[in-house]
Amino acid sequence: MDNVPIVVDWAIGNLSCVEAQKRNDYACLENSQCVDSDTGLGGYRNNCKSGYEGNPYIGPGCQDPNANSCEQICINTPGSYNCSCPEGYTGDGRKNGRGCNAPSSNSEFQWIKVSVGMGVGFMSLVVGTTWLYFSIKKRKLIKLREKFFQQNGGLLLKRGISSDEGGVVLAQVNVKF
Repeated sequence: MDNVPIVVDWAIGNLSCVEAQKRNDYACLENSQCVDSDTGLGGYRNNCKSGYEGNPYIGPGCQDPNANSCEQICINTPGSYNCSCPEGYTGDGRKNGRGCNAPSSNSEFQWIKVSVGMGVGFMSLVVGTTWLYFSIKKRKLIKLREKFFQQNGGLLLKRGISSDEGGVVLAQVNVKF
């Protein structure tokens, strides 16, 4: 038999937890709890509290394994912890999570975007209004020319020019001014 499993069951002294806690040589350190021995011979043992790891007899005692898992603010609770971020930051505050993200400095850039957008919109409005004004003015001018063309016998002139007797027809047209 090369390997033989060994189980060691031991206890400190022969006092119960209640009696040992009153003495100066009490062996339990921080974040540990005292457990009375169940061997029937008396004594006590130490165990780390739930959520803590380490040796309850040797300094620094039982430690929170998650204590360094936060980026910014870590609120340690018995056997656990809560991470958070400072005011204005976003994320869950955990190093292995989303962390803490600084507030975006785009707030100044947003004002530039809004200002440029408003400027382009205003210029588009001015250009569109100017184009509409000149289009309406040109249309009125075309209608006015059409009206004068008809009033002054323009159709007769046009027919006379297109016919073979161009000179004769021109002489017969009365022009009003």
